[in-house]
Amino acid sequence: EVYKDIDMEELLSKRKRKDDGSTGYSHAQHDRILTSRLLKNSPFPIALASNSPHHHIQKVLKYLGLNNLDLVEELTPDRAAGYPTKHDVSAFFAGSQVLTFDRILFLDDSQKNLERMKSTFRNVDTVQMNHEKESLSSILLRELGLVDPNFKFDPVKYLESKNAVDAQSIHPQTWNKAIDFLRLRIADNNILRIVDVGAGRLNILSLLMRGESSRGVRSLFDEDTPSRPSVYYTAYESNQELLTSCQQNLSSLGFNLMERRGADELIYEKEGWEVRLLLRDFDDASNEEDEEEDAPDLIVG
Repeated sequence: EVYKDIDMEELLSKRKRKDDGSTGYSHAQHDRILTSRLLKNSPFPIALASNSPHHHIQKVLKYLGLNNLDLVEELTPDRAAGYPTKHDVSAFFAGSQVLTFDRILFLDDSQKNLERMKSTFRNVDTVQMNHEKESLSSILLRELGLVDPNFKFDPVKYLESKNAVDAQSIHPQTWNKAIDFLRLRIADNNILRIVDVGAGRLNILSLLMRGESSRGVRSLFDEDTPSRPSVYYTAYESNQELLTSCQQNLSSLGFNLMERRGADELIYEKEGWEVRLLLRDFDDASNEEDEEEDAPDLIVG
């Protein structure tokens, strides 16, 4: 009765979910597919142990696309005498063939379950599951020996490499047409507003200010521009690890930090330019308390 009304739709392996984004590529779906492939092609035997009843586990596996997963054993309370759970690991795993393996890697989201397993059985290594810190696919890749366990993803180095490739991929004629459009907008009211969503290390800001003469990529202003209009550049970047790199790039462009507004907003200025660095994904335009702002002339995404 407890399990009959649980909605399984969010578990569907090919279902588009609210966290999938709208760009045509889904990190969440890619991770689910990778996890499924790793489990189905594991060179080591896999057993499943759950405090939920067997019929519910079968339903979950079906919705995850893992109903044909080759399991050496399925341990659930309703398939053993006395309805034992993982709170009593000795009773729960009594007679289990899993205990005959030379080494057992036990994954669980409960620290207490992990401690019970470690203290009861000598051939057990444990890994605590925390989906907010590390995905199941990452754990499987590491434990199956498919990635370097000491590897740590560096978002700054990644973006440095990506920015170098992106810079070469910019089509000068297309970029320069955009510059011409922005200059026309400036001519109308002497003000330009730009919003950069997912600003990374602010490489677009740098390109707007400096251009790349060797490839014929023009900057927003020429050396002989008679007067500099006001440019308001709003940069959204939620990855806090990029803050130091953003600050270094702003400094190299000649900006000075003028103001901090709360924990996630910094204001930088240079002659004719103001940069709002927002360490968040977005602002809610439906918030009536927010000040009304003019629409941007350019949105970079």
